This record gives sequence, structure tokens and C-alpha cells, in this order.
Amino acid sequence: MNKHESNKRISAVCMILGSMLIAEIAALYMNSGVVKGVNKRADNLKVYAKVEKDDESILPGDIYDRNGNALAVTDYVDGDEKNEVKTVYSNSMAYAQLLGYTGRHVFYPLAETAEDVVGSRNDARLMAFLDENYFDEDGSIYNTVNLDGRKGESAVLTIDDGLQNHVYEAMSNYISSTDDIGSAIVMDVETGAILADVCFPTYDFNNLEEAQQKMVEDQKNTGLEPGYPVTYKNPQAPGSIFKVLVAAALIDHDMEDFTVKNTSLQMDGGWICDAYSYRTSTLDVENGDEIDLETALNISSNVYFAQAALVLGEARLNETAEKFMLTNDGDGFLLDFGEVRYNWNTDVAEDIFAQTGFGQGETEITTVQAAMIAQAVANDGNLMKPYMVDSIIDADGKTVYSGKPEKMGRATSKRASRILVDYMRSTAQECCSLHGLEYEKEVFDEYGVAGKTGTAETGDADNTMNAWYISFAPYDDPRYVVVANQCKVSGKEGSDMIPIVADIYNYLFTEFEE
Repeated sequence: MNKHESNKRISAVCMILGSMLIAEIAALYMNSGVVKGVNKRADNLKVYAKVEKDDESILPGDIYDRNGNALAVTDYVDGDEKNEVKTVYSNSMAYAQLLGYTGRHVFYPLAETAEDVVGSRNDARLMAFLDENYFDEDGSIYNTVNLDGRKGESAVLTIDDGLQNHVYEAMSNYISSTDDIGSAIVMDVETGAILADVCFPTYDFNNLEEAQQKMVEDQKNTGLEPGYPVTYKNPQAPGSIFKVLVAAALIDHDMEDFTVKNTSLQMDGGWICDAYSYRTSTLDVENGDEIDLETALNISSNVYFAQAALVLGEARLNETAEKFMLTNDGDGFLLDFGEVRYNWNTDVAEDIFAQTGFGQGETEITTVQAAMIAQAVANDGNLMKPYMVDSIIDADGKTVYSGKPEKMGRATSKRASRILVDYMRSTAQECCSLHGLEYEKEVFDEYGVAGKTGTAETGDADNTMNAWYISFAPYDDPRYVVVANQCKVSGKEGSDMIPIVADIYNYLFTEFEE
């Protein structure tokens, strides 16, 4: 081999070795994650390392009511900075379904995206809102701004602690807080701010381990669905409270003069809607009488509203329903405390569509949506977006987020609103008289409560019912919406919710406003 050929071989070997070295360096560089976006896997691992560290060192922010009362405070147990972290609730039973509980993250280091790597905290409801709000490209789970960087920002809610606890007690007098499904919401008519939000079944998250075990048992053995509160996640058949929306559709489509005979309605397929005679303090409605819209609301006539749905038709009823945030796509909508879910389908057989007119068929809504119906009627037809986060404040007292009233749209006309206010006022009075609720009628008269009952079949094997009451007061200058329900229960109807609602109004006008 001559010298020239030897040099060529050496050069070739050097080139191969150099290429291999460059490839190795490039591979190391690609896998290093030094430059974001070059290696997604390395990027994800960096996010995992950052969030895992945060989860070990950063405490969740605290939660306060509108007056600065602490509702949930998270700290290290006995000041130990290395061991157990615990959240203490002021009254866990009143707040469990609202605030949820705080736990550690569940991580997925091998996931494909940074969000999936982080996984989800063992937090629920409002705490989840705070987490999602501060997930950023660096993988932070809390925006820590105080001096030691150990504490997340705190949330101030629109909730009033005194009212929340009173609503809890009012419900507990009639509903088992641990064995029944039920809820109550109090909302500001003008702003949409939620002043109280109580949901059963509830748990004592100050004893988190025991509470979680009970939740698992309830889910498995009783179907109480503790992870899906009826306030916004677990829609239920509304029954006759939905007649208020159908009435708005009639008025807005110039059909408020629609009348029917109070006789049983039989549809194709054999479905029958029975007619009844009603006698109250001012109404005497016989089987066969002609009834108009106000009378139909007063006596809660299924015969009337089944035929009202048919005469309105799918397009017109959908037009009104969409203004109240019900659409056939059923996608739900997002509020600051979570996604509101519902079921709404009018593309059904004629007899099922007729049942939609009185809140059955394929119609299911949550408590907050029922409150929205009452709020829009009470507010000249203007639908306000319910909200619960008044502000988020950093450790230096700086407000970094402010909740504010937001109009979602006009759900119904001002004319329809004013007509329905009067009709719901007379309906509330008639219902109290019909069911012999003398004390409740006194309360309703004193504070000018307007409202509507609802009783819905659930369709389950036990033939249980949903009992509802929606209301607002005072009817001549509405300030508050109060909604209460008990779901999947035997032997109750909408009028059984009136004592709870009357108790809440008595507190609102005698103590809350002081």
C-alpha cells in the first residue's frame, strides 16, 4: 500500500469516526432537553420534575367567603415543614360538595404531553379550577408570589358563610345530609353571584380518609354518585319547574292566549296524560274546563303544557331553550366553578316531545340551571352568568383576578318576564293554599315570594321522583333566587321543598340583609 492510499484510508476512518461522534453528540443534545421543543420526551420529564417538586413544597391557596371568613385553610401539620399537609374546613359538611378536598398529584411520567405528565391533583371542584387556571408552559401548578414561594394564591368566593350554614341546616331538617341526594342554591338576581350552594350527600373532609371511604361505598352500594353533585354536574329531570321556560316560549311567540280543555290527552302509542279537578282558595277547576296559561301554571297542568309543546313545535321551543343555555348538542357550558352539564333532546317521537312540555321526555338539568331560569324571569329576561369566584389574591394582598357580573344574553322578553313574575307569584300562593302550608304562605306573603313546584319521574326501577322548587323574591323588586330539590326519592313532590325555601327566605330578609 502506498503512502497516498494509506492517507486516504486514514481520512476515511477519521470521517466515519467523526460522523459517529457528531451523531452521538447530536443524540445527546437532542435527549438533553437543553432547547425546548427539540425533544418532547425530555421536555415532558423536565415538566414532571418541576411539578413534582412544586407538589412537595407548595401549599394550595386558602379559600374565604365574601366577608373574609376562612372556609378552607391548608398548612403543614403542627408546623412540620417536611411531613403531612392538611386542609382544615370551617364546616366541612356544609361545604364538602362545593369546595371538595385537597390531595397530592397523580403523575404520569411516560405520558405523551406535558399536561398528561402532570396528570391531575386529588382535588375537586373549586380547587380544580384554581389548578387549571395556573397550569402554564413551565408546568407550574400554583402561581406562588409570596416571599418564601411556599403558598399558592387564595380565592375569595361570593358565598356568604352564615347563609351557607343556614341553608345547610334548613336542608338537614328535611333531607338526610349523608343518605339523600338534594341541593339548594341562593343567587343574586341582578349579578348572578352565587351566595350559597349546598349539596347532599355530603362528607366531613376534616376526616378525609373516612370521608373518601364513605364516598366509595355510596358510589358502589347506593348509587348516590357523590362525585357528581346535582348542583352542576349531575342533571336530573326537572318536572314542572320547566313549565316556566315553556311559558316564556309561548309568550315570546305571541301564543300566551293559548287555551286547552282540561281533559285527558291520549297520544299515539297509548300514552295518556290525565286531567284532574283542582280546588284551592281561589281556583275551582273541573275536569273539562277551559284553562289558560296562568291557570295552567297555578294548577301545574300537564295536559296544558303537553299540548303547548306540540303547538309550539320543535323549532320554536328550541329557540327559547337555547336562550336559556339548552341546546341539542348537549355540550354543556363552563362556569368559574366547573362545567355545567345537561341533557336536552327534542328530536324524539311526538309523545316524548309532548312530555318535554312538562319537564320530562329527554330533558335533564342541574340546580344551577334551574336557578338561571328563575333569575332570568326575575331580571326582566336578562340571563346573568352565575359566578362564585369574587377574586383571587396573592400573599401580598394584590388582586390578580376579579370575578364580575356578566350578561349571557336575553333569555326572554321583558314583557314575558313581567307576565311570568305575576303568574309565578299567584302560583306560589295557590300552591301553599292547596297543600295547607299556612306558615309558609305567611312567609311567602310577607316577602313577596314567586315560585313554581316541580315533580318528575326518574324512570328508575324504584319509581322514585325528583322534587323541585324554584323561586325569587320580592316579586315586585327581585333580589334573590332560591332553588331547592331532592332527587331520586320516594313519597315526595315539589311542594315538600317549600318549607326549606321559606326557611331560607326568612333568614335572607331578617339576618342576611342586616
